[in-house]
Amino acid sequence: MQADLRWWLVALAFSIASNVVSAWRWARIARALGLHAPLAPITAAYAQAMTINLFVPGATVGGDAFRAMRLQALGNGFGKSAASVVLDRGSGVWMLALLSLLVGLTAAELQLFPADFAMLPWGLGLGAIVIGPILILLAPTSPAILNHVAVLSRVTRLHQLIVERHRALVRSLGDSIVVQLLSAAALWACARALGEAVAYPLVLAVAAPIFIAGALPMSIAGFGAREFAALLCFPLVGVAAAPGVSTALLYGVCGVAQGLLAAPLLMSFRQK
Repeated sequence: MQADLRWWLVALAFSIASNVVSAWRWARIARALGLHAPLAPITAAYAQAMTINLFVPGATVGGDAFRAMRLQALGNGFGKSAASVVLDRGSGVWMLALLSLLVGLTAAELQLFPADFAMLPWGLGLGAIVIGPILILLAPTSPAILNHVAVLSRVTRLHQLIVERHRALVRSLGDSIVVQLLSAAALWACARALGEAVAYPLVLAVAAPIFIAGALPMSIAGFGAREFAALLCFPLVGVAAAPGVSTALLYGVCGVAQGLLAAPLLMSFRQK
């Protein structure tokens, strides 16, 4: 299936803009935790992490671990550095799920879906992602028993950190809105590159499961898992399975292009 290069370049521009705002969001979250996080090295670390994600299995896990180490190298404690990455990733996923849920429910109410939309599993899945963090935030304390287990005690400290800094962290959600709107625009432009005239709101409605699948630690750079989710989701909004999978592949190529563009930054870092 041949793709229109012009539309793919539009998708690449949206994707790059999304990642630039993502780096800004991460810096904002890190500062909210009291960390030293200048924008320039944070942006460079984010770009370097994209390169690492191309070669290390685990989708975004390898790049996220690298980001935590780079933030630590700026003179910050590793615990809070890692927490900033977790909260950055969580902020994006939560807002993505919320946007897809709200847009999908609105589209269903207006009967805009061209196919029989699997509303129940889709709504329950996204609803759980949206409601879960809210319940965690509202919980005043974590069970004391967790402090006796090494790994779970870190969860306790992260919960306490979220509760203490929740006002500052909530301000990062505005950045996450921009990030996810741009990411969904990149996915929509990839569909247009393949000649699919699907409406942008419908792409946004199914973007959450596609993007979340691509972030799960069971692939390299999200390839495979993201396309499988696209295979299931795109037919729900009137895009056949084959072009839906191709759309997800094109979106993945946007990430590959950015990782390759950032490779010189990673090479210069290794030489220091």
